[in-house]
Amino acid sequence: MKKNIIITVLAIGIVVNLGLTIFNIKSTKKVAYVRSQDLVYAFDGMKEMQLKFQEKSKTWEANIDTLKMEYQKSVTDYQQQINQLSVEERADRENLLYMQQNNLAQYAENMKIKAQEEENEMLEGVLNQVNAFVEDYGQKNNYDLILGTTMSGSILYGNEVIDITQEIITAINNDYNGR
Repeated sequence: MKKNIIITVLAIGIVVNLGLTIFNIKSTKKVAYVRSQDLVYAFDGMKEMQLKFQEKSKTWEANIDTLKMEYQKSVTDYQQQINQLSVEERADRENLLYMQQNNLAQYAENMKIKAQEEENEMLEGVLNQVNAFVEDYGQKNNYDLILGTTMSGSILYGNEVIDITQEIITAINNDYNGR
């Protein structure tokens, strides 16, 4: 009888221990973090976006430079002809130069605003791509939580063992480049 009690207690102990082990395994969360800034700037889609934006910026700057040169030429022409112009003609030319200068300043300001808007729009698109990829990656790889470090310090420390930044950079670039 004593033997049966011991066997029963041992069996209950084994079952409880096994149950606790299974519970512990199931309740262990798979958590990792990503260095967000490193991920975004290493993403080939971001690099491509930056190149496209630089090309657009060069075009806008070239247009502004052309307008500046045209304005400068108008000023030079006016200065060379000033002695030959009547008071009325001077006033007309000065008014035209003033309008040309204002148009140039307005165009430059509009291009600056447009550049900022386009850059923000492109960046938002890249961030949406990265966030969607990380979410999908987390689901496919059974992560319960993937945190992102930021410059503002939302994560002050993370063990390098759970840093999956390079893993995600490789995966997102392979996905982006169709590999």
